[in-house]
Amino acid sequence: MTLSSKIVVLLTLPHLALGMAWVLWGRAPEKFVAPLWRSRFLFLGLVASSLNLVVFWVYVTWLRLHHTDHFWWQVHDRFEFISDCLIGFAILAAVLGKGRGRIAMGCAAVTAYFIWVVGHIGIL
Repeated sequence: MTLSSKIVVLLTLPHLALGMAWVLWGRAPEKFVAPLWRSRFLFLGLVASSLNLVVFWVYVTWLRLHHTDHFWWQVHDRFEFISDCLIGFAILAAVLGKGRGRIAMGCAAVTAYFIWVVGHIGIL
């Protein structure tokens, strides 16, 4: 397996896991079951995990447009801080939440953390 195919797999896994988590949550007969706070927590985790992927792709787009700027590392740190908060919340929601798609959302959150590793080693 070449490096580029590993990167494609690394970038694809969070999207597939998150899509599966949304489908599992959406196909559940009752989306918000008792205890209600745990069901809502899972839903907010799905939203946070989705926002994390949006933040990642906004960062990649911004980086492509501003890669010659000298302050791009400062912006990278801000994007990564926001992403770390969203990933942490999504993992916490996967552990404490209740409903279908918990495992898929947990996998999506963990694999979404690894897409930022690609940015650390400078491939993007």
